[in-house]
Amino acid sequence: MNKKPTKLKILQGNPGKRPLPIEPHPKEIMPRMPKEIDREAKKAWKALAPTLVKLGLLCETDGLSFGFLCQLRSRLKECIEKTNSLSSLIDEKSYIDKIGEEHITCRINAYVLAEERFFKLFRAYAADFGLTPKGRTGLGIDLTGTKAGSLEGLLD
Repeated sequence: MNKKPTKLKILQGNPGKRPLPIEPHPKEIMPRMPKEIDREAKKAWKALAPTLVKLGLLCETDGLSFGFLCQLRSRLKECIEKTNSLSSLIDEKSYIDKIGEEHITCRINAYVLAEERFFKLFRAYAADFGLTPKGRTGLGIDLTGTKAGSLEGLLD
């Protein structure tokens, strides 16, 4: 079970009214971008990280986790592009059984399966950084001063 960060609980007004735990408060500065992420992931990092730091949702210790999120976004985008250019089903074969009925068998394209897996992982990580509607629900953050589309265009 994922615990919600105390910062998010405070921004949401501590809806459970339980005592908030004392936790470390890393500096809300831009973390170092991991070198091993690919070009597409770096684009996502550069587009989103400044806004998240400004909102206080990304700090100096989040570099690896946020880098993983950006890399997942890159892989997800790659899978989406592949599935859009290929058939979702492959190896369609038909055969007639012993009683004369025709059956068609097929396999799902591996990119479709990978897309589904990457999307589930991406969604979970994105929520941790307040990048999903559910992740932002109840946050007292004013997004009017942010660059238009910086959060919505994540999969563009």
